[in-house]
Amino acid sequence: MIKNAEITPLLEEYSLGSATLLGSNAGRNSSIYQIQAPGGETFTLKIYRGEEERCKRSLEHELEAHRILGTSALIPIPRLINSSFNNPSLLYEWIEGDHPTNLDLTRKFLLDSFVSLRQIFEETKSRKMAVDSVTCISDIGIQLSARHNQLSAIDGIPKNVRLLLEKSRRIVMRNLPEHLNFPVSILSFSDYGPHNLIESTSGKFFFIDFEFFGNDSITKMICDLHLHPKSIFSSSSLFDLYQRLSDDSNFEDLYEKLLPPLALKWLYIALRRKVNWSTMSYLKNSDFDDEFLQYLEYIDLVINEANSGIPMTHYEYRRVR
Repeated sequence: MIKNAEITPLLEEYSLGSATLLGSNAGRNSSIYQIQAPGGETFTLKIYRGEEERCKRSLEHELEAHRILGTSALIPIPRLINSSFNNPSLLYEWIEGDHPTNLDLTRKFLLDSFVSLRQIFEETKSRKMAVDSVTCISDIGIQLSARHNQLSAIDGIPKNVRLLLEKSRRIVMRNLPEHLNFPVSILSFSDYGPHNLIESTSGKFFFIDFEFFGNDSITKMICDLHLHPKSIFSSSSLFDLYQRLSDDSNFEDLYEKLLPPLALKWLYIALRRKVNWSTMSYLKNSDFDDEFLQYLEYIDLVINEANSGIPMTHYEYRRVR
């Protein structure tokens, strides 16, 4: 019997009180446990961590993904066994495998998946907006202000980081268009990349993280793929993707307007990883300092050279740096 204060009550709720714990992994927003039942079946137990209401929202998004995608063969996802709102968590079938390492295969899989998500959106629209999705430029301004206010209360942020934040915010807010709409037009996981995929031992890819799932804009989603710290896409591949997803010929104009404010949003997201939220203070000498500083340089390039054409993706920046 497993003796773990976090999971023992849930195992009882899931009728797995005599299961064996095979392994665990703690992420920023959740903990993952590999559980083996007495009969030999193996499951993934995902438990959300953090503020209760946020945990419940994350669970709702995951359940929405399964409601929409579970009846479609277009997007491979693990089978959902059960879920609990008492202690926000889910029980999945275990997928034996690991994160994919072949970027060419991963890129192809993801690009094809975006086309499938567009098709599923047309057939069965989601009831929820994806996390940080926007439908107009004013939504972006509201999100940026909220993130700015939250991080303004953090102690110990280095001077160079604060100066970059202030300079970038001035540029972005000064140049925000007055009117720009982004119609909801696709389903999105919001956090794409090899880190949220499992390549099974049979070679099949599975999406494994759905807590940010929901409706989104094609243009905004592609901007996120451009700016994501773990991006694996080139600018040309994202332009081709837009052409596969939409018949709108105004892509480059929208892209140039949307990239800088979303780059500031991603700067706030990256900075959040450097914060100890229990003490509201900046984390120094962490394992990802070099990666973070490189990302600051990239975002500075995107925002402060916005008038010199569409910049390279973060994937391209990492390769040439």
